[in-house]
Amino acid sequence: MLAAIALWLAIFTIVHDRAAAQLNVQSPQAQPPQAQPPAAQPVPPAAPQPTAPAQASAPPAQKDGFFDAFGKWWDKSAAEWDANMKKFKSTIEATNERNAKAAADATRDAVSATKDATDALIKFPATRIIEGKERCLLAPNGSPDCDAAAEKICKGKGFASGKSANIESARKCSARAWLSRNEADCVNETIVTRAACQ
Repeated sequence: MLAAIALWLAIFTIVHDRAAAQLNVQSPQAQPPQAQPPAAQPVPPAAPQPTAPAQASAPPAQKDGFFDAFGKWWDKSAAEWDANMKKFKSTIEATNERNAKAAADATRDAVSATKDATDALIKFPATRIIEGKERCLLAPNGSPDCDAAAEKICKGKGFASGKSANIESARKCSARAWLSRNEADCVNETIVTRAACQ
């Protein structure tokens, strides 16, 4: 503890001495003693000197001491901190505006989807989901046409019409294709497993 205090005092003394030297201030002990003036002798009156016009005051010498450098550093750091905080604030405000717009759009879309779902449920008051298994036929363009398969499931259960609610697709291969490992004989098969019947 005593060593820390001594170290602190030494640093303080060095800094104080340098600051005093930079300010050209001398302590009273460092001033040389002044000689006493000789006994007063009568001095003849001097002729008045013409006064020179006042010179423009010279600009103060720039200080380059430790405290001045520290002050400049402090001011620069504070200015940079302020600029960075303003930039950060503007970035956060822009992000908040963007998020608020996205939330409003998502809410609008959710309301629209809910309305559409409600309208669809009103159109299907007597809709029932029926499970079954019916193979979809191929349409002229080569894609599976599962509407006919769903209608067949629904009519088999006594309903007038139906739409496919769930379909499954699988690759169907003959035994010869499995043994020869030739997938040219395999076909994709789509099956309706659930239908929404009315």
